Amino acid sequence: MKLFHAVFPLAQLVLSGLSFVSAQPPPQNILAGIVATSTKCCSYEGCSSAVTDGLLDNRATGSNCGNTQELIYDLVSSKSPSKLSYVYCKNPGFTNGAVSEFKLYSSDTSADGPWSLAVEGYIPEDTSSSMRGVSLVFDLPSNLNGRFWKWNAVTNHGNNNYIWTCEIQLYESLVPIESPRTVYDHLVCYKIKVPDEFWFEAAMDMVANEKQKDYTVGECKLAPKGKAEFCVPAHKKLTSVPEKLMDIQSVYDVTAQDLKNDFFCYQFKECSELPPIKNQMAVDQFGKKEFTINKWSKRRPKICVPAWKMLKDSTGQVDLVEI
Repeated sequence: MKLFHAVFPLAQLVLSGLSFVSAQPPPQNILAGIVATSTKCCSYEGCSSAVTDGLLDNRATGSNCGNTQELIYDLVSSKSPSKLSYVYCKNPGFTNGAVSEFKLYSSDTSADGPWSLAVEGYIPEDTSSSMRGVSLVFDLPSNLNGRFWKWNAVTNHGNNNYIWTCEIQLYESLVPIESPRTVYDHLVCYKIKVPDEFWFEAAMDMVANEKQKDYTVGECKLAPKGKAEFCVPAHKKLTSVPEKLMDIQSVYDVTAQDLKNDFFCYQFKECSELPPIKNQMAVDQFGKKEFTINKWSKRRPKICVPAWKMLKDSTGQVDLVEI
């Protein structure tokens, strides 16, 4: 069974680490404005029809809708979409009734089939309402055509009475969804031992930018001896998906920096002018956090300075490594 794939693949879940660029017009959702010709919701007691109004951006309604849901769409002519996009509810309700496992089928014959499986997958539960409006995109087979498309919500997240589909979209092959570009917006840091001859002393103020001026520290003494950290830009490939994972770039409309150079990080011996900040709230892809910056950390923060790796060539000449 596949987890969400393509623009948000399991191996490269894009919450911070990929950005999206498109040199073509925005892709067209071929399901836009099309009402399901057939809707069905089934419980352990049987199935009922017309439990949704057929609009993709509405949840299933009705008492005791059940545990599985089918929505069948007639595209009038045969289409060959390349992507399926599942969009999380923008107005969360009973999140434990939302789709968990799903299957998508196509048929060029009729709304009664026969059906060919296009894709199956899994939708993580939005337990913290942090995924509102976020799209999970799945690849479809390149050789699959169909006039009729059936969405089958197979299981939900732990609710015996309700199941709903927030929104699904289909995009044709001729208009690709945005192409992913790898962004190296993380740092991998290693503790290193610095040779004794590297020892030096310096004094400085570290001035934060205007919007973060409360983090400025002054009269800092730097005397690194023996220990430091070496940090290299990286992007992550998740091999498992944490339960609470946020697409921070979509939710907050922010873009992470694409880092190029390396960094050496040293710990100050002491700073005399300390920042006034005590408590801070911040957010990353693992959620919101409120934390305290203790006095010891203010007195001895770390400084990370830009660095570039160097190599010796065959003649012994030392030069910078190209990035």
